[in-house]
Amino acid sequence: WMHLFGYRTRTMVQASAASSGLVLIALSTMIVDDMKRLAVQLLGVSLCSVQNAVGEPSYLALSSICLNPARALAAWSTGTGLAGLLGFGWVMLLKMFNLSLMQVSLMSLVFPA
Repeated sequence: WMHLFGYRTRTMVQASAASSGLVLIALSTMIVDDMKRLAVQLLGVSLCSVQNAVGEPSYLALSSICLNPARALAAWSTGTGLAGLLGFGWVMLLKMFNLSLMQVSLMSLVFPA
């Protein structure tokens, strides 16, 4: 079903899902009820997962049309692994400045763009 949507549409869905997820996670900190806060945070994480689920197959498929598909695949896998480490480092760096979850999440909105 992915072939029914162009890469521009997929990219817009990815950016929207990631941004919405981060905003939901940030705003969830204002919810007093623990169960409701957890539900909103999980919804935010789920939207970020949608971004990943749409993005990986979309751009991984593009590696097949590169001049050197093996190199493109190696670069993609390296970038995927590095993103996890850099994301963790980003949060730890911001937490060193005693920023709240809301502030860290909102500052992370620069990445989906």
